[in-house]
Amino acid sequence: MRRADLAVLKHSQFRRLFIARSVSVLGSSVAGIALAFAILDLPTATPSKLGEVLAAMAVARVVFILVGGVLGDRFSRSTILSLGEFLSALGSLGLGVALLSHTHNFLLLSGLAAIVGIGTGIFMPAMSGMVADVVDESQLRSANGLLRLVLNTVSVGGVGLAGFIVATIGGAWAMLLNSAAFLVSMLLLFSIKSRPMPRSKDSMFKQLRGGWKEFSSRSWIVSIVAAAFVINAFFGAVIGVFGPIIAKSQLGGPAAWGLITMTFSAGAIVGTFVALRIKSHRPLLLGVVCTAGIGLPALALAVPMPVAIIALAGFLASIGLDIFSLGWDTALQLHIPREALSRVSAYDWLGSMVAVPLGLAVAGSALQAVGARTALLYSGGIMIVVALLPLLVPSVRTLTNDVSQST
Repeated sequence: MRRADLAVLKHSQFRRLFIARSVSVLGSSVAGIALAFAILDLPTATPSKLGEVLAAMAVARVVFILVGGVLGDRFSRSTILSLGEFLSALGSLGLGVALLSHTHNFLLLSGLAAIVGIGTGIFMPAMSGMVADVVDESQLRSANGLLRLVLNTVSVGGVGLAGFIVATIGGAWAMLLNSAAFLVSMLLLFSIKSRPMPRSKDSMFKQLRGGWKEFSSRSWIVSIVAAAFVINAFFGAVIGVFGPIIAKSQLGGPAAWGLITMTFSAGAIVGTFVALRIKSHRPLLLGVVCTAGIGLPALALAVPMPVAIIALAGFLASIGLDIFSLGWDTALQLHIPREALSRVSAYDWLGSMVAVPLGLAVAGSALQAVGARTALLYSGGIMIVVALLPLLVPSVRTLTNDVSQST
């Protein structure tokens, strides 16, 4: 990483945003594991009960993404981000207290998990706009790169920290620590002086329609989000179902799968450094080409190749994804009007997130119909082809960092 990229940290507003995200992501990484183990430790818990609680959180997150997009374009984004963190802190606090009491009320746990999901859903669309609010256009790429770096690095560290915390103080207490992390992030975000949003008298539904018009009128956005929808559905099935089955039956079990997933996470960290070093006049074109590697892990698993080769495939795929992600985030911030950025980001998030549970839902049927090896071959091939399809759209190939360019 160049010194010029680190210079953005000299801005106090971005520095607060950077620290807030670091704290929040670390807490969330710990909570993801802590919540699962804390629930499974309950006397009446079953895997299906755990699934119900996690599903409540996921559904609430998806449902409230569009709400978060409207709020992020209607009010101060620092206020909306703080609201999202407050709700996540409230839900995490409730989960921690309920789990410490060894509750048997899984409906209560699902409701509290849904509050966390609502907070996350409100938070996510406003985040992209917030970056554009606190740094100059010339520093957007560096700011996005630093945020992605902390997201990837802290997420990996959080997984290891989660194991230690759960083993020493238990999952319930870890949820309370997560609540504290959200509160720290909330206070930091609330202290940021972001630019006020233009006042709008439109209703929420009218603003949603306006956001959809901004989203759907740009062929480069529609084509890439459509491709991401398909890719995420297949990738979710590969990572969530097909891959673990192959690892268990032919690669030696959980240890092998853990190595593969760990190298995938490491690739994301390396990818951020690589992306920041690359100077491309057409970063979206480069990013789309790099996403084609997403199909490599599935093809390597289908053979299956040795664990080291599969891990390398995941590492390279992850590098490519992060190169794309940095270009994508910056392109949205440069080419979407500031007053519509959160809503466009919300539709982007919605298109990406809905696909994963759909892929998981049909993975079992696909497995029974054709078997894991064939399913992996088809998945890998389809992901590579679909990843490259947006290149057929002229605006994807020609979009540059020039903010005056018509999109």
